[in-house]
Amino acid sequence: MATTDEHAFMSSSTPQSVDSSPYSEKNYNNINDINSGVYSNNSGLTLVQFDCASIYNSATYTDLNDAFLTIPLVMEAVWVSNNAIATPPVAGQGLLALKNGFLNLVHQVEISSGGQVIQNMQPFTNVLKNVKFMSNISATDLRQLSSSYGFANELDGTSSQKWFTQAVVPGTASTLVRGTFPGIGLTNNQAYLNVTDDFSATVAGPSSYSTDSQTVAGLPNAFTVNQSLQKRINRITSARSNVASSNATLLSVASVGGSNIYGDSQASTGQPVIMTASELSQEFKSHYTLVGTKMVWYDMAVIPLKWLCDSMRAIGLTKKFDAQIRLYLNTGSLVTPVSFVSTATPGVSSATGFPQYGAPTSSTFSNTCPYTVNTLPFAQATSASDGFLGTTATGNFLVSGLFVAKSPTTSITAGTTSVDLGGVTNPMPSCRLYYSQIKLEPSRALAYEQENRAKECVYEDFIFNQYSAIPSQGTFSQLIQSGIRNPLALCVIPLISTTTPVAIGSSTTININQYGNPYDTCPSTFAPISLTNFQVAIGGSNVFKSGSLFYSFENFLEQFVLADNVVAGISPANVGVIDQKFWEASRVYWADLSRSTDADKASMRNLVLSFKNNSQVPIDLLVFTVYSSHISVDVANGRVALL
Repeated sequence: MATTDEHAFMSSSTPQSVDSSPYSEKNYNNINDINSGVYSNNSGLTLVQFDCASIYNSATYTDLNDAFLTIPLVMEAVWVSNNAIATPPVAGQGLLALKNGFLNLVHQVEISSGGQVIQNMQPFTNVLKNVKFMSNISATDLRQLSSSYGFANELDGTSSQKWFTQAVVPGTASTLVRGTFPGIGLTNNQAYLNVTDDFSATVAGPSSYSTDSQTVAGLPNAFTVNQSLQKRINRITSARSNVASSNATLLSVASVGGSNIYGDSQASTGQPVIMTASELSQEFKSHYTLVGTKMVWYDMAVIPLKWLCDSMRAIGLTKKFDAQIRLYLNTGSLVTPVSFVSTATPGVSSATGFPQYGAPTSSTFSNTCPYTVNTLPFAQATSASDGFLGTTATGNFLVSGLFVAKSPTTSITAGTTSVDLGGVTNPMPSCRLYYSQIKLEPSRALAYEQENRAKECVYEDFIFNQYSAIPSQGTFSQLIQSGIRNPLALCVIPLISTTTPVAIGSSTTININQYGNPYDTCPSTFAPISLTNFQVAIGGSNVFKSGSLFYSFENFLEQFVLADNVVAGISPANVGVIDQKFWEASRVYWADLSRSTDADKASMRNLVLSFKNNSQVPIDLLVFTVYSSHISVDVANGRVALL
């Protein structure tokens, strides 16, 4: 058995020399997209295109493994009260937050070169890539890199999930008697608690509490919030930190200010701030501010290209990479109806009380809604307030949207009010692709090119299928692919169906999908849906030889985490941040299809999936068939050929 003594001795015995890099030069450059500042934005998907012909260079190499995208974002919200645009809440920064990770912005992507499609365009790329990311990154890397890539340093909390099928508080029939009602569906949008968020008509909850762990006695998961959501809110610098809070209950003083480090403007009297919103914009720093009556979050999404397209990881160093990249980004707007319920009369709207979110009355997001509309733990007030200002029980709406670079002119109906979110521009006017330019030592460059005039590159790609309304306790057995070569895995993600009834026996359905729900953190999380009798057959042969599985977290570890992560091909690596608690609340069913003979891999085989929906709600199914793709690259001229 190896010991630390042996390691120390071997290290001491190893000859040492001055290390030399094979690179004589490495610099970074960038190109803008070819949209010329024109983005469709409010149509559900926004097309962004890059033409890499401008980096067509015979003197330097480009390492596609370290290429990354920057996407300027504008996220907005407008508060409408009594059917009129009203003053934004003082604590408005916490109203919206991107879901965990910038990957959720990308619905689908395609990369082609020389007329050859390298990476196929398939929908819901963000869903599969989220699973891969959570299962491959280490906890240490997540803590270190999270802020750069739009993640919190932890996954979304599971104890803070709440499930509601009705858009109004059901009163005493609800487990939540009073306090903030977070919305409809599988919600996880509470970053903060209020003083009456409790499960008793007489006992108030803690004045402030922000953790996924329950330390106060009560019903299971009482007094918990989504701590990851709170950290994503705080990732955005507030340029309103020099504005005093009006909530007299905070710290038992009349008013409480923020950090006073950043401010919208520099006051002529009093303590100066260190940076204003204008200075934050000059360095492209993500920040929150007000533009008139609009609450605005300026953000800069950074996405490594290899996270979206495994082919970029596989190709490596090459000259003259003449490629075209097409991305469809999730953009759009939605309207959240807001009612207010007093603690004295739960379930009855009033002109005072705490905010209750209903099902969105309209949404232009055709697929993933990449942000959450979060609860504000303040009662409605008629004067300056951290929370919502208003005077009536009706006509209250929160209009919000997410756009690339610039918000378009809109005419969004909120009650009887028309809201225009347009006219707000990110300091960075267009998307960018950053890439490296590398010069090799001449001797190494010559050898590298001679050995790689037909470099074989092997990478992952996938095919997407979707199935709807699989009934409660129902069985599923379908041909997923009629002919697939080189399959690697099957990823099955069950979500709560849009056909779920609002009440037992009701014909009215919730009519909202999880990934499009602004109160749900999906697709960074999924659903606690149990699938039993789980079996996958490839080419007529069952993958699970011992029989259909009552699939558990241990099966997930065996099929994915331990199979997909190895150190030097010898032992499993201790990576991945999905633990049993998270998996049981956000089920992913993974089947490893890579174990077969070379002859079987090369042949066309049918893929069949079967299971039983072991839950009380109907489900929708997202299915990803992951397979191996092969291309040949001439690193001297960048030419690509399919194999």
